[in-house]
Amino acid sequence: TSYEVYKKRNQEIREIFDSIGQDKNLIRIGPDQMLCNSYVVDRCVTQIAGAPLYFDDDHLSHLGAKLIADEVAKHIGSEAQGTYAGHHAGIQPAGT
Repeated sequence: TSYEVYKKRNQEIREIFDSIGQDKNLIRIGPDQMLCNSYVVDRCVTQIAGAPLYFDDDHLSHLGAKLIADEVAKHIGSEAQGTYAGHHAGIQPAGT
């Protein structure tokens, strides 16, 4: 999927979230941070090594949800413990 198409499709909800404003206790995590413009430039991936990241058009699969949950845990863990013991399902973006 094109990253530009993704951004246009999600523009309204992003504007709603952005209207919340900034707060030192607010950490914004969007699926595009992990799935778009990382594995493939200017694209949002729907699978990694043949494993699907989406269950259907809009809902993440177990693996897709794990990628997002790991990112959330990273921020919670860094705040609570100063370290992060999780990983992104053992899958790394290209070039890392």
